[in-house]
Amino acid sequence: MVQADTLAQVGNFSEPSSSGIHALTDAVLKVTSNGSGDMAVDIVAFSRGGSSAITLTNALTASGIGGSRISMDLVDPYMGKLTERIRDPQVSVTVERSTGFHAINLAVNIGAFFLGLGHREVYKSGGNTGRLAPDYYDLPHVRMDSCVSSGGALSGC
Repeated sequence: MVQADTLAQVGNFSEPSSSGIHALTDAVLKVTSNGSGDMAVDIVAFSRGGSSAITLTNALTASGIGGSRISMDLVDPYMGKLTERIRDPQVSVTVERSTGFHAINLAVNIGAFFLGLGHREVYKSGGNTGRLAPDYYDLPHVRMDSCVSSGGALSGC
């Protein structure tokens, strides 16, 4: 597990650090090259970790890992303006978003906007892709990481 703060640029945590992404990409490449040639890579990101997850995914596919081997679960993502597009259309992506009236969501949305993390839509390049439709849950943002698991199945909430 890697925290979003670990991969953020110093002084601009709305965008991932290129050196942090490079180090994590190298680590994933070493693990996958030591295992089976078709080892799956699962990436789960919550909130502002969406920026780092998408940047990591793009770095992995650019480094030779086939997009069909990567699955991403973006749980209520908040991203910087340069990190909302997944380049490889073969990457499997699930996006879950918090919805409904919850006071904390208003506060999070306002804070995210002022911190440069107001981008909520996820896009995929190539083919007939584009904006990815999220699955919506009537939950406050702060409960999304513990109530929504990979694939969108509610777990214990």
